Amino acid sequence: MKTWPFLLAILASTLAGASAGADTRTYCYELVFKDDRFDCPLTGDAGVRRACQEDYYNWVNSPDGDYTHPVGGYLEIWDWDDSALSPDDYIGTWVIGGTGRRCVTFEWEGAAYANGESNPDLYVKWKSKVRGTPGGPAVQAVDLAGNEYGDVTWRAAHISDCLSGSNCDQPGYLLVTTDTTTERGGRVMALDSSQHMLQVYWSLLDGDQIDMGWPAAGSASIDRHYFEVDQTRADQAQSPAHELGHTLQKQLFGQDNLTNDCSLNGAGHSLTSTEFESCVTTEGWAGYVAAVSLWNPQTTGSAPSRFGVDFEDGTPIEAVCADNTAIEAQAVKGFWDLDDDPAEPVGAPAVNPDTNDSDTVFLAGLWANFANGTSNRENDENDVNGVNLKDYYQNNSALFAFPLDAKQSLLSHNCMGTMDPN
Repeated sequence: MKTWPFLLAILASTLAGASAGADTRTYCYELVFKDDRFDCPLTGDAGVRRACQEDYYNWVNSPDGDYTHPVGGYLEIWDWDDSALSPDDYIGTWVIGGTGRRCVTFEWEGAAYANGESNPDLYVKWKSKVRGTPGGPAVQAVDLAGNEYGDVTWRAAHISDCLSGSNCDQPGYLLVTTDTTTERGGRVMALDSSQHMLQVYWSLLDGDQIDMGWPAAGSASIDRHYFEVDQTRADQAQSPAHELGHTLQKQLFGQDNLTNDCSLNGAGHSLTSTEFESCVTTEGWAGYVAAVSLWNPQTTGSAPSRFGVDFEDGTPIEAVCADNTAIEAQAVKGFWDLDDDPAEPVGAPAVNPDTNDSDTVFLAGLWANFANGTSNRENDENDVNGVNLKDYYQNNSALFAFPLDAKQSLLSHNCMGTMDPN
């Protein structure tokens, strides 16, 4: 925990001093953003993949609070030029590969962007764009008209005359945001939550870019390459990842819509509202994707939750077993139980324990085994209870290492066995 009283925060308007570099130049920096997300694991929590509210900082000239490194964010490096006749030179774009202080190395002598200068004057721009650090498509923040957001630049804080021979260090910290209530403050949190999902599922997602509409009047997956995040949900770490769960299923189905009827009790749905089985399954899947993007199911003690619902709790939500087939949160538990390592004992009114242990990416890929069409167990089944957990199991039972264990964990242990088979 960083609570030193005199940490220096480099804002876009402040100046910095000079430093030195190597034959190739190496530039080092540390970038953070203000973070107040909830329903997300913190540093030290069991199963945390990457923490929200990563560390507490006391700044001299900026608001104190919890800040997080934007892992997977896009960062451009530029050479500053103090002349209207010589515009700044773009050097390159890097994806931030981890937490803490980061360094990038690039060629200078002889490079086209050097334009004959002996040494660069370096600064960075943060882009409203993230991806999984191993690769895969990016999520780009756009406004609701489809326009990409501009950069955050520290041009005025450039490192002057970066010499060859040693690292060129940006003093202090670069703060992307210091207020979570602003448009940008929400945008960077929503993007970072999206990155958690990309970090896990990057290998299954297609295309070069998925656009995130922000700030919207509601959270929704619109098609295979566009989703929106509600302006009031940027602090809900699972909300963007949830919508990307729908995006993933759509891509694996090869279509822009899902069978997802949530009208049983009026418009909308919640984790514990009573819904048709298509809604329970589709929303439950997305809820599981959000959970597994933040918590590692292979870690003992990992206990994802949202809005007070503990997805690792082995006791079904409804006291009557069959009633759980209408509960979204129970479907989240079902998918989590297929994936997690720690086995749960049987919890009444269920009749079987959780004994299955699968792989996160494997479970997602099984959606691709639904045939195109509107009939039973097809990807666009024309039925309010269609494309349910029973369909998911039946279409893929032979692919599980231990089919009976998978059936017990997904259906029996979670009281989903009475879902509509037609």
